[in-house]
Amino acid sequence: MTKLGKRNFDLLCMGVKVEGTWRGAYHYAWESLYSNEDDTIKYFCIWLDKNGLSMGYKNYEDRFKEYKNRA
Repeated sequence: MTKLGKRNFDLLCMGVKVEGTWRGAYHYAWESLYSNEDDTIKYFCIWLDKNGLSMGYKNYEDRFKEYKNRA
């Protein structure tokens, strides 16, 4: 998985509005996620919360790239 994708971002955005955290957003959206992307998105959301980061429509792919390229 090299990109988060608009579909996944939209699902997470709905979840974060309801749940208040990115990890909560993952739990909100997990049944709608494709199984081959599930774990990557889960750990991405945990990473966002752990580092106090967020994302929006203009930077969600940049934020995902930052996650994928972390040391």
